[in-house]
Parts: sequence; C-alpha cells; structure tokens
Amino acid sequence: MAERPDDVDQRIWQEALDWLFKVDRQPADPAVAASLQAWLSQDVAHARAYEQARLIWDLSPHVPPAFADRWQEHGAATLPRTRRAMLQHAPVQRRRPAFAISRSRISRRKLVGGALAAGAALLVVDGVWTDFRADHVSAVGATKLVTLADGSRAHLDTDTAIRVAYGPTDRHVELLRGQAFFDVTRDEARRFVVTARSARIEVLGTRFDARLDRSTLRVAVEAGQVAVGVDGRDVLAGGPLASGDSVRVDLTTGIAQQGRTQPENIAAWRRGQLIVDRWTVAQVLDEIGRYHRGHILLRDDVLGARTVNGVYNLTRPVEAVRAVAEAFGGRVTALTSYLLIVSGR
Repeated sequence: MAERPDDVDQRIWQEALDWLFKVDRQPADPAVAASLQAWLSQDVAHARAYEQARLIWDLSPHVPPAFADRWQEHGAATLPRTRRAMLQHAPVQRRRPAFAISRSRISRRKLVGGALAAGAALLVVDGVWTDFRADHVSAVGATKLVTLADGSRAHLDTDTAIRVAYGPTDRHVELLRGQAFFDVTRDEARRFVVTARSARIEVLGTRFDARLDRSTLRVAVEAGQVAVGVDGRDVLAGGPLASGDSVRVDLTTGIAQQGRTQPENIAAWRRGQLIVDRWTVAQVLDEIGRYHRGHILLRDDVLGARTVNGVYNLTRPVEAVRAVAEAFGGRVTALTSYLLIVSGR
C-alpha cells in the first residue's frame, strides 16, 4: 500500500527529532555532524523539518514567562493549570509559555510527550488560583451549561470559570476567565450583575454574551437591555445596550467601542460555530486555538495577514485549521497530535 503524504511527513518529523537529540547529546562529534549533513541533503523536506524542530527547541528556554506578576505574587508553589502558549517570536504567532525548561540532555520521550506539550514551551497559565475560586469551570475544547439557583442559565464557552454569589437582594456572577452566555430569569426585586475585574454588567432579564480576555471585556446582547460600567463609571454612550448591540471595553483605559451584530450570530460558539467577517488568518487561528487541546503555531506572516470570511466548525478544530490554511495555499503539519504547524506552501 502506498504511503499517504501525511505518513511521510510524520516519518520525516520523527527522523528530524532523532537528529535533534543526537546533536544535543554529541554536539562536538564530527561523525554525527557529517551524518546529519548527509541526511539533510537527501531531501529539502528533511532540511525544512529539521529547521522547524530546531526552532521549537531553541525557543523554549528564551521566552519570558507569561503572567510573571502573578508568579511573583503567588509564588512558585502555586503551580498553574497548563493550557496553550504564545510565542513572541516572528513569524511564530501564539501565546507565550508559562515557564521554560532546560534543553540540556532532554530525552526524546520528554520532548515529544512533554516538551512539545510542555517544554518546547507551549504552555500558558491562567492559574489554578482562579479555578480554586470558581464554582463552575469548563475544560479547553468543551462547553458547559449551568442552571443557577433562580433558574437563570450560564452557558460556559471553552476554558471558562465563573463564581456565583446569590443573596436576598442581588444575584452576582463573577466571570473569572473566558466567555459565557447568560439567559437571565427576570426578577424585579434582584438585579442580575456580572462582574469581570473592574467591569460591571447589570440586567433584569435578558440574554447576552460576555467575554473576558487579558485586558478586554466584550459584551453582545441577543435580547433585552444591558448596562456596562468600569470602575463605577458608565461607559456606554446613548444608554444601555439593546438587541444586536455590542461593546468592547479596554479595562486598562476604560475606553469603549460600540458596534452592531446580527442577534442570531451572537455566541455562535454555542452551536459549535465560528463566524468570521474580514478577520485575518492569524486571528482565526488564534480563536480556533481556544478550542484545540494542543497548540497551533503560525509560521508565515504573509499567510497570517490574509483576510477571511466564513463559518468554521469549532467542534473539529484541526479540520477548521486545515480549512483556513488550505484556502490560501497553506499547509498544516501535525507534529504529534498536540502541535499543529501552519505554514505557506
């Protein structure tokens, strides 16, 4: 039976990794260097695979930790739950690692099973201290529907955490991380409040989506009315948000940008869909990466800058990544089931 292209690519990747370990173990051995040069000269695919594997290897010990301030505040004993990573290194466009590991004498098993899932540094922290505070948490790549004490429902998107505090005079939900769609039961006596760091969202009975990124809160209303404030100040011009209204608030500056969207497209992730209109490929891959239990590396700035319109299936993130890349002549290489490398042809 003939080999499929993917099978060949995987074999070359494995061979490239083998050479990587040989060179690391015997960096001054002329016989190893000569044998490696011979292997590289056999096929341009060999050189390309080795270059990419070397890049991943070399990046791992040199990228500064993400959320370093939190590490200092909480101390190394509070080990975070690990997710994706962001590499601040052109042309790679992903999240930075939570910490770097030593390259010295690392084994093949550690790199493939750990370094590429951990020590090639594609790790990030949102912090288990957040999860310790949470009442409800969804896993990466999964959603979760929570029915609250008053009958309101919170639909949690991928990798989301909320804390619930209901009292006799108010209903309070804190969005600790991620994104959630709230379908609020009306209660005239108790306003429903969602807080996200310095931001406060107030409603009586409505349906809206709220997303908290590192320094940004986004709110979109499917039905009803929503008031949004930051540090006790109303940030909305012209009154509360209504159906189809949205706002993006910079939590650092308090600056708000309002917009409009089709109500039926709000929180399309509940249907497993990502609907994009004039997004860049890099933005689309970054969003799909929130639903992928591994890591996505974009290695082509030109491809990353192309604009995209379409609908993608978030329940099959690998297929979605391939659809985005291949539409522009790019290719996706799977280096283990946890790492996807997106590059141009």
